[in-house]
Amino acid sequence: MTFPRSSGLTNNAAINPDGGITITPQGGMLVGGRSVAMFSDDGSSLVDGDGNILYPNQPLAAQCVRSGRSAVGWSLTNNSGATATMAVTSSGSPFGWPALKVTIPNDTGAVDVIADSLSLLAFTAGRGNLAVHVYVEDELGIKQIRPYVGNDTSLTRNMDFTYQLSNSDKQRANGHHIISINPDNAAANTLLTTDAVQRVRLRINGQPAGGVIWIEGIYVPQPVDPWMVVTVDDSDLSMYTRFHAELSSRGLKGTFAVDWDAVGTNAALYVSQAQLVEMHGYGHDIASHNRTNTAYPDELPPTAQPNDAARLTYCTDYAYTREQLRSLSMTRALGYHPFVQGAHDGALVDAMKAHGSTVMRSVGAGSVEPFRAHLQSVFRQRQLGSAFDIAAARAWIDSAVTRSQDVMLMGHILASTASSTVTWAQTDFASLLDYAAAQGVRVGSVSQWASARGISV
Repeated sequence: MTFPRSSGLTNNAAINPDGGITITPQGGMLVGGRSVAMFSDDGSSLVDGDGNILYPNQPLAAQCVRSGRSAVGWSLTNNSGATATMAVTSSGSPFGWPALKVTIPNDTGAVDVIADSLSLLAFTAGRGNLAVHVYVEDELGIKQIRPYVGNDTSLTRNMDFTYQLSNSDKQRANGHHIISINPDNAAANTLLTTDAVQRVRLRINGQPAGGVIWIEGIYVPQPVDPWMVVTVDDSDLSMYTRFHAELSSRGLKGTFAVDWDAVGTNAALYVSQAQLVEMHGYGHDIASHNRTNTAYPDELPPTAQPNDAARLTYCTDYAYTREQLRSLSMTRALGYHPFVQGAHDGALVDAMKAHGSTVMRSVGAGSVEPFRAHLQSVFRQRQLGSAFDIAAARAWIDSAVTRSQDVMLMGHILASTASSTVTWAQTDFASLLDYAAAQGVRVGSVSQWASARGISV
């Protein structure tokens, strides 16, 4: 849409004498053919004429329904011989202020941390999304956290979700975790849309070594416009011939993480350096997926854990590919890394942070909670492959819109048909791009999404 120089907007904006104002399809603004900043549709950030985010706004505070700064309204119950303790303290608090500290000495029984009298009326009739902010000192000491959200103190009707830590390889990280629960990710949901949520119960299971969890609070996150982030792993030629073709035809960007040792080795199978440079020049992110498709040797406790030598080998491979990209002037999103085959643990995440990675993607299925995303390190994904048809993929988008969350796609290969768990049909990918846009979902790369969410990558 273009406003000529005679437009009434002249009183509200500086009009370049060379031409009028053009509002681009991406949401940016051109004045006299020159890109200038304006606010995105949701007011969350400034964008240029190409729709690229310049400066993200800080999101407004979410509604805190129970803070961990006080013990009032909280209780702890030990089950089946558990001997956990809970207290509010500022000593050692990772938040910089007093918070609930839950100490679990071992794997005996289960520990319930309970918040009552929340009075969230008709909760699942709306967005129905709660977020619990916790800090895990060492994931090796905690198996999982299972939040229950119920209509009364007996949890007569409830929904629950199992958030795995060291008993899975989906989100093994030390530090901040934002645990989201809503009807779409719940393992079971019997809440009525007319029910008020009165109780949240966090059932925590420890490992033999024991561990500490800090609870910052329970929140109803503020609604934001959702994103669908396109990420593609490995170095398949379809990165260029199919993914790039579909994205660029729509003016969209994506993030492509490559195994460097495969790049340019077989023109019929893998992308070349020249193609990557072209893709980066268009605006895509090119990131490090290490040198080869060799996974980190993670082990679930109590099995003996990998040593620092294994972590250094993995981090060195990450840094090697990153520096190859940097030498070719590909510098966007070099802090992004999808774990090879998803394998990781808290110690590897910490080592990767020390080597410059800030956004890491696992193979755990699920949506991404935007609330305080800048504090998180490991993000979930939605896989493009034969296990999920276009109807399932559209459901991911519908959920993101309803729950005000983000979707991080994990692609590998596009082909004429979805012939394997890592191969999706190109026509379905094209259809998903169009469907997301039609639902008002922003589609883009990791660097674009990170900028919108206030994350450094």
